[in-house]
Amino acid sequence: MAINYDGLNSLEQFVLAKYYMTTQVYRHKVRSISDSMIIRGLELGIEKEEIDFLNRLYRYQDTEEYINNYLDYSDERVVNELVFSEKSGFAHEIFKRLYRRELFKRIFSEKLKDIIIDEKTKDRIINITSKENEKLRKEIEKAIASLQPLQCKKEEVIVNSFTIKSVKEMSKNSEGEIIVIDKKGNKRSFEDESTVFSSIDESMKDMYFEVYAPLEYVDYKDKHKKLMKLREDILEILKDIR
Repeated sequence: MAINYDGLNSLEQFVLAKYYMTTQVYRHKVRSISDSMIIRGLELGIEKEEIDFLNRLYRYQDTEEYINNYLDYSDERVVNELVFSEKSGFAHEIFKRLYRRELFKRIFSEKLKDIIIDEKTKDRIINITSKENEKLRKEIEKAIASLQPLQCKKEEVIVNSFTIKSVKEMSKNSEGEIIVIDKKGNKRSFEDESTVFSSIDESMKDMYFEVYAPLEYVDYKDKHKKLMKLREDILEILKDIR
Protein backbone atom coordinates (compact mmCIF):
# COMPACT_ATOMS: atom_id res chain seq x y z
CA MET A 1 0.00 0.00 0.00
CA ALA A 2 1.33 3.43 -0.96
CA ILE A 3 0.20 6.95 -1.77
CA ASN A 4 0.59 8.71 -5.08
CA TYR A 5 3.05 11.60 -5.36
CA ASP A 6 0.10 13.98 -5.95
CA GLY A 7 -1.16 13.22 -2.41
CA LEU A 8 2.11 14.14 -0.72
CA ASN A 9 1.02 17.63 0.39
CA SER A 10 -2.23 16.29 1.83
CA LEU A 11 -0.28 13.70 3.82
CA GLU A 12 2.07 16.41 5.12
CA GLN A 13 -0.94 18.40 6.32
CA PHE A 14 -2.37 15.29 8.00
CA VAL A 15 0.87 14.58 9.89
CA LEU A 16 1.16 18.22 10.99
CA ALA A 17 -2.46 18.12 12.17
CA LYS A 18 -1.62 15.02 14.23
CA TYR A 19 1.35 16.85 15.77
CA TYR A 20 -0.73 19.90 16.66
CA MET A 21 -3.46 17.70 18.12
CA THR A 22 -0.80 16.32 20.45
CA THR A 23 0.64 19.70 21.46
CA GLN A 24 -2.64 21.64 21.68
CA VAL A 25 -5.23 19.03 22.73
CA TYR A 26 -3.74 15.84 24.18
CA ARG A 27 -1.12 17.83 26.09
CA HIS A 28 -3.33 20.81 26.90
CA LYS A 29 -2.86 21.85 30.53
CA VAL A 30 -6.49 21.14 31.49
CA ARG A 31 -6.22 17.59 30.14
CA SER A 32 -2.86 17.02 31.85
CA ILE A 33 -4.06 18.39 35.19
CA SER A 34 -7.33 16.43 35.10
CA ASP A 35 -5.57 13.15 34.25
CA SER A 36 -2.97 13.70 36.96
CA MET A 37 -5.64 14.47 39.57
CA ILE A 38 -7.59 11.32 38.68
CA ILE A 39 -4.45 9.17 38.98
CA ARG A 40 -3.38 10.81 42.24
CA GLY A 41 -6.86 10.48 43.76
CA LEU A 42 -7.09 6.78 42.89
CA GLU A 43 -3.53 6.06 44.09
CA LEU A 44 -4.17 7.72 47.46
CA GLY A 45 -7.55 6.02 47.79
CA ILE A 46 -5.99 2.60 47.21
CA GLU A 47 -2.54 2.81 48.80
CA LYS A 48 -2.96 5.37 51.59
CA GLU A 49 -6.63 5.24 52.56
CA GLU A 50 -7.33 1.63 51.52
CA ILE A 51 -10.87 2.40 50.37
CA ASP A 52 -12.63 -0.94 50.13
CA PHE A 53 -14.41 -0.57 46.78
CA LEU A 54 -11.26 0.81 45.11
CA ASN A 55 -9.18 -2.11 46.37
CA ARG A 56 -11.77 -4.58 45.08
CA LEU A 57 -11.93 -2.73 41.77
CA TYR A 58 -8.27 -2.02 40.98
CA ARG A 59 -6.28 -4.75 42.78
CA TYR A 60 -6.55 -7.46 40.15
CA GLN A 61 -7.57 -10.98 41.10
CA ASP A 62 -7.92 -13.87 38.70
CA THR A 63 -11.45 -14.75 39.78
CA GLU A 64 -14.91 -14.61 38.23
CA GLU A 65 -16.10 -12.52 41.18
CA TYR A 66 -13.46 -9.86 40.42
CA ILE A 67 -14.38 -9.71 36.73
CA ASN A 68 -18.11 -9.41 37.47
CA ASN A 69 -17.48 -6.64 40.01
CA TYR A 70 -15.24 -4.79 37.53
CA LEU A 71 -17.87 -4.98 34.80
CA ASP A 72 -20.49 -3.54 37.17
CA TYR A 73 -18.54 -0.27 37.46
CA SER A 74 -18.35 2.75 35.17
CA ASP A 75 -16.38 5.99 35.39
CA GLU A 76 -19.52 7.75 36.61
CA ARG A 77 -20.10 5.22 39.39
CA VAL A 78 -16.49 5.49 40.62
CA VAL A 79 -16.73 9.29 40.72
CA ASN A 80 -20.12 9.26 42.47
CA GLU A 81 -18.94 6.83 45.15
CA LEU A 82 -15.81 8.88 45.88
CA VAL A 83 -17.66 12.21 45.90
CA PHE A 84 -20.89 11.27 47.68
CA SER A 85 -20.29 8.00 49.59
CA GLU A 86 -16.84 8.81 50.97
CA LYS A 87 -17.08 11.65 53.48
CA SER A 88 -13.40 12.49 53.93
CA GLY A 89 -9.89 11.70 52.76
CA PHE A 90 -7.63 12.78 49.90
CA ALA A 91 -9.42 10.71 47.26
CA HIS A 92 -12.74 12.26 48.27
CA GLU A 93 -11.34 15.82 48.24
CA ILE A 94 -9.55 15.44 44.90
CA PHE A 95 -12.54 13.90 43.14
CA LYS A 96 -14.84 16.51 44.71
CA ARG A 97 -12.62 19.15 43.08
CA LEU A 98 -12.87 17.33 39.75
CA TYR A 99 -16.65 17.05 40.11
CA ARG A 100 -16.94 20.78 40.83
CA ARG A 101 -14.39 21.63 38.12
CA GLU A 102 -12.11 23.21 40.72
CA LEU A 103 -8.92 21.93 39.13
CA PHE A 104 -5.43 22.33 40.49
CA LYS A 105 -3.38 25.04 38.79
CA ARG A 106 -0.30 24.46 36.68
CA ILE A 107 2.20 26.29 38.86
CA PHE A 108 5.34 25.33 36.93
CA SER A 109 6.06 24.26 33.35
CA GLU A 110 9.49 24.21 31.82
CA LYS A 111 11.29 22.46 29.00
CA LEU A 112 13.90 20.16 30.47
CA LYS A 113 16.59 21.59 28.20
CA ASP A 114 16.08 25.02 29.83
CA ILE A 115 16.54 23.75 33.39
CA ILE A 116 20.18 24.05 34.48
CA ILE A 117 20.85 20.65 36.03
CA ASP A 118 23.23 17.81 35.14
CA GLU A 119 22.26 15.14 32.59
CA LYS A 120 21.93 12.38 35.19
CA THR A 121 19.39 14.45 37.11
CA LYS A 122 17.54 15.28 33.88
CA ASP A 123 17.19 11.56 33.16
CA ARG A 124 15.61 11.06 36.58
CA ILE A 125 13.36 14.09 36.15
CA ILE A 126 11.99 13.03 32.76
CA ASN A 127 11.17 9.64 34.30
CA ILE A 128 9.87 11.14 37.55
CA THR A 129 6.55 9.26 37.37
CA SER A 130 8.24 5.84 37.17
CA LYS A 131 8.22 3.50 40.17
CA GLU A 132 12.01 3.62 40.52
CA ASN A 133 11.89 7.41 41.02
CA GLU A 134 8.93 7.38 43.42
CA LYS A 135 11.05 8.37 46.42
CA LEU A 136 12.51 11.35 44.55
CA ARG A 137 9.07 12.39 43.32
CA LYS A 138 7.68 12.42 46.84
CA GLU A 139 10.67 14.41 48.12
CA ILE A 140 10.18 17.04 45.42
CA GLU A 141 6.43 17.24 46.07
CA LYS A 142 7.01 17.61 49.82
CA ALA A 143 9.54 20.41 49.26
CA ILE A 144 7.21 22.26 46.89
CA ALA A 145 4.22 21.89 49.23
CA SER A 146 6.12 23.80 51.94
CA LEU A 147 6.81 26.82 49.70
CA GLN A 148 5.28 30.05 50.97
CA PRO A 149 2.77 30.79 48.18
CA LEU A 150 1.33 27.26 48.57
CA GLN A 151 1.60 25.90 52.11
CA CYS A 152 -0.51 22.86 51.18
CA LYS A 153 -0.35 19.14 51.91
CA LYS A 154 2.31 17.20 50.03
CA GLU A 155 -0.34 14.86 48.63
CA GLU A 156 -1.89 17.86 46.87
CA VAL A 157 1.26 18.61 44.85
CA ILE A 158 1.63 16.60 41.65
CA VAL A 159 4.82 16.60 39.60
CA ASN A 160 4.58 15.35 36.04
CA SER A 161 6.90 14.91 33.08
CA PHE A 162 6.25 14.03 29.46
CA THR A 163 7.87 14.03 26.03
CA ILE A 164 6.41 15.33 22.78
CA LYS A 165 8.06 13.53 19.87
CA SER A 166 9.32 15.44 16.86
CA VAL A 167 6.82 15.81 14.04
CA LYS A 168 9.12 13.67 11.87
CA GLU A 169 9.04 10.82 14.37
CA MET A 170 5.25 11.12 14.54
CA SER A 171 5.10 10.71 10.77
CA LYS A 172 6.35 7.14 11.01
CA ASN A 173 3.55 4.61 10.85
CA SER A 174 3.62 2.06 13.67
CA GLU A 175 2.98 -0.68 11.11
CA GLY A 176 5.91 0.37 8.91
CA GLU A 177 7.16 3.30 6.86
CA ILE A 178 4.79 5.24 4.61
CA ILE A 179 5.55 4.58 0.93
CA VAL A 180 5.17 7.23 -1.79
CA ILE A 181 5.10 6.46 -5.52
CA ASP A 182 7.14 9.22 -7.18
CA LYS A 183 6.65 10.72 -10.69
CA LYS A 184 8.75 7.93 -12.25
CA GLY A 185 6.78 5.19 -10.55
CA ASN A 186 9.50 4.40 -8.02
CA LYS A 187 8.78 3.59 -4.38
CA ARG A 188 10.25 6.04 -1.89
CA SER A 189 9.75 6.66 1.82
CA PHE A 190 7.59 9.60 2.85
CA GLU A 191 10.46 11.12 4.89
CA ASP A 192 12.77 11.09 1.84
CA GLU A 193 10.20 12.34 -0.66
CA SER A 194 8.79 15.16 1.49
CA THR A 195 10.89 18.32 1.34
CA VAL A 196 9.23 19.52 4.55
CA PHE A 197 9.94 16.41 6.62
CA SER A 198 13.33 15.45 5.18
CA SER A 199 14.79 18.69 6.58
CA ILE A 200 13.59 17.98 10.16
CA ASP A 201 15.95 16.55 12.75
CA GLU A 202 14.16 13.45 14.05
CA SER A 203 16.07 13.52 17.34
CA MET A 204 14.58 16.90 18.26
CA LYS A 205 11.86 16.44 20.85
CA ASP A 206 10.40 18.53 23.65
CA MET A 207 10.62 17.15 27.19
CA TYR A 208 8.61 18.96 29.86
CA PHE A 209 8.58 19.02 33.65
CA GLU A 210 5.39 20.38 35.23
CA VAL A 211 3.87 20.85 38.69
CA TYR A 212 0.17 21.05 39.58
CA ALA A 213 -1.17 22.24 42.94
CA PRO A 214 -4.18 24.03 44.52
CA LEU A 215 -2.81 27.56 44.24
CA GLU A 216 -5.15 30.35 45.37
CA TYR A 217 -4.90 33.95 44.18
CA VAL A 218 -6.94 37.15 44.22
CA ASP A 219 -6.44 38.48 40.70
CA TYR A 220 -4.10 38.24 37.70
CA LYS A 221 -1.45 40.42 39.34
CA ASP A 222 -1.45 38.26 42.46
CA LYS A 223 -1.39 35.09 40.32
CA HIS A 224 1.59 36.34 38.28
CA LYS A 225 3.52 37.33 41.40
CA LYS A 226 2.98 33.95 43.08
CA LEU A 227 3.82 31.97 39.94
CA MET A 228 7.08 33.87 39.46
CA LYS A 229 8.06 33.21 43.07
CA LEU A 230 7.15 29.55 42.80
CA ARG A 231 9.12 29.19 39.56
CA GLU A 232 12.29 30.52 41.21
CA ASP A 233 11.86 28.31 44.26
CA ILE A 234 11.08 25.16 42.26
CA LEU A 235 14.14 25.70 40.05
CA GLU A 236 16.24 25.90 43.22
CA ILE A 237 14.71 22.65 44.48
CA LEU A 238 15.59 20.93 41.19
CA LYS A 239 19.17 22.26 41.27
CA ASP A 240 19.64 20.77 44.75
CA ILE A 241 18.70 17.23 43.69
CA ARG A 242 21.48 14.74 44.40
